[in-house]
Amino acid sequence: MKNIFYIASALLGVLVSASACNNDTPTAETKILEIESAKVSFGWDVSTGEIIAATESDVTATLDESGTSWCEVSQSGNTVTVTVEQNSGKQSRHTFVTISADGRSRDVAISQAMFTLSVDGALEFNCLDSDSVFADSRAISYSPANLTDISGSEECEWIRSVNVDTTTGTATVIADGNDTATARSAEVTLTYGVDRKETVTVTQGVFDLFVEASSLTFGRDGGSETVAFDRPGTSTINVTSNVAWISVSKNETEKTISISTQATSESRVGRVTVECNGITKDISVTQSRLQ
Repeated sequence: MKNIFYIASALLGVLVSASACNNDTPTAETKILEIESAKVSFGWDVSTGEIIAATESDVTATLDESGTSWCEVSQSGNTVTVTVEQNSGKQSRHTFVTISADGRSRDVAISQAMFTLSVDGALEFNCLDSDSVFADSRAISYSPANLTDISGSEECEWIRSVNVDTTTGTATVIADGNDTATARSAEVTLTYGVDRKETVTVTQGVFDLFVEASSLTFGRDGGSETVAFDRPGTSTINVTSNVAWISVSKNETEKTISISTQATSESRVGRVTVECNGITKDISVTQSRLQ
């Protein structure tokens, strides 16, 4: 009986040992395919990358369903090419591709960042005064141009509006004229969705009045001189003299000022003041008793 017991025990040990050995041997399904390189982490724009498997065999590539709407894969030899469409969404996105060869396989993650709103530069306005028939406007470009959920806003009184055209990828800023002697600036904000924002600095120069001459000289017999002027827009100018012997008139259409003096036997000095929107320019008038 003892011999039978020992023989049965020995057979049982052999079976257990064989079973353990079988469990330690990996099956073909558990073998991992080595990847030599993978460049499949993309920015928001249309991009292409490659995955190269560490094998000399041809590989097959199967894209997960989560990426079929925005990602494409193709394979040639041991290389898988991955192409992603533009991501104009408000979140990054992820998927994976399964690459197989030589009875081995590997899942490789693919990711794409959400888009970056890009605005082309700053805006600079001329001073164009507020009495003009129309306000001045400038356009800025943004990308990606095919965004639909984008809006513009401003927080200052002299910018009338920010009008976004989603068909052209531009935002038109309309500003009042600056009829003051102080330059000014503001910010315009383009917003996509809830939290994607870009600001654009808008500057506007000062209103200025140009007068051709700063001084005139007349002889004792007097006479008349014409002085040109210019100013932005159509604001009215006012011309005055501080003495009775100087006569002034203006021609708004030709943008000229006529200054006349009477005859005199004495030397004298007077002043003509040209004013527009609070900005003044003086013309000194000198008359000599000598011819």
